[in-house]
Amino acid sequence: VGISDLILKKNESFSDEEFSIIKTHTKIGASLFLDVNSSLDQMARDVALYHHEQWDGKGYPGCVDITSSDFNAFDITFGEKGLSGEEIPLAARIVSIADVFDALSSKRIYKSPWKESDVLAEIQNQSGKKFDPEIVAIFFKIIDRIRAIQNSFPD
Repeated sequence: VGISDLILKKNESFSDEEFSIIKTHTKIGASLFLDVNSSLDQMARDVALYHHEQWDGKGYPGCVDITSSDFNAFDITFGEKGLSGEEIPLAARIVSIADVFDALSSKRIYKSPWKESDVLAEIQNQSGKKFDPEIVAIFFKIIDRIRAIQNSFPD
């Protein structure tokens, strides 16, 4: 959301500055839900803002107050401390795994899709680091349903 195709569709590695710009998609997406009118709006804002936070606290954007008057969604600076563990909203923890599963499983302009066994090994390896271990366990319990959904949308 809000990131130029000149960056997103590059065939080469991103510079540090480009990666900082890409990371603003969390704040830009959350800014679409500044006026929370329902629990669904709140969940959408949480997912947009926090889906790159990591269970171990090493994610981004960190502690960001999107309700403050000086909030700027396009500012490439982030909170100093990332959220960790159950500080990360549940919906964002779920979407985090779904996002990585999709990104690794899918062809991108800059990479070929990974083999499913490698994707699943990576998700398992990141349990307790990047991902909530309880959500990882649930992910593996329902992997057949996830595959069915993935197969119904081949493109």
